[in-house]
Amino acid sequence: MEKELYAQSIMLRRQLEGIKAKLQGIEVSRKLRAAGYEIPWELLAGLMNVLEMDAIDHWSEYDFPEEDYVVFQEVFQTEEAVFEFYNEFRRLILYSAAYQASEVPIESELVEELYKDWERMVTNVTSGNVQAMEALLRVDSDRGQWSRGEQDLMSKGEPYLTKVIRHYDFARDE
Repeated sequence: MEKELYAQSIMLRRQLEGIKAKLQGIEVSRKLRAAGYEIPWELLAGLMNVLEMDAIDHWSEYDFPEEDYVVFQEVFQTEEAVFEFYNEFRRLILYSAAYQASEVPIESELVEELYKDWERMVTNVTSGNVQAMEALLRVDSDRGQWSRGEQDLMSKGEPYLTKVIRHYDFARDE
């Protein structure tokens, strides 16, 4: 009975993640429309479909180095904290991909908000902890273990997000 309940909870979690991916796609399209930009329907539909099939549970099979595993246990003290980070990370990369496809200028309010949300997420997770940042960067550099959907999402969203971060970090440092 306990195994059945656990399996059901995993299935529900996967369904919720799929629904969140779709809602995030709708949310970004509403923001783009409200700001007067063309909505990249084909890109969003493709990413939402791939992300709907993806789920966080594949990360349980990820081969974390022991020191990173310890750091992540400190950073993500509850399962809910892991899910919040995972979904926020995917949301921000999805926004980045959509903004790039819609040719939203880096100096726009939409992109500035994206940057602030990204900074807030990174700060919340790392809290200035260098070990946490290094562990996240090691996971980022090992994308061969990531799911196909996450790899797809990153290939579409990361180039623009990198430009955004460089732009606003440079502006902040001046």
